[in-house]
Amino acid sequence: MMQQTAQAAAIILAATSIGWILLFSMVLSPVAYKTFDQGRAERLVKSVMNQGHGPLGLIAFAAAIAALLAGA
Repeated sequence: MMQQTAQAAAIILAATSIGWILLFSMVLSPVAYKTFDQGRAERLVKSVMNQGHGPLGLIAFAAAIAALLAGA
């Protein structure tokens, strides 16, 4: 039971990490540069990167721990 829960958690956390990366690179950045002027878009993208990469790293680390607990 524990192994199945850890496997499910690993999959969900890894998918969350990949989803965040795809959202940032394929939606947020292009829309910011199309909508705002160069300087404002750059500040927005840098702000999101600075604030988002810490939690993203924790989510990815949690996914790795869960995968190890699942027997990967």
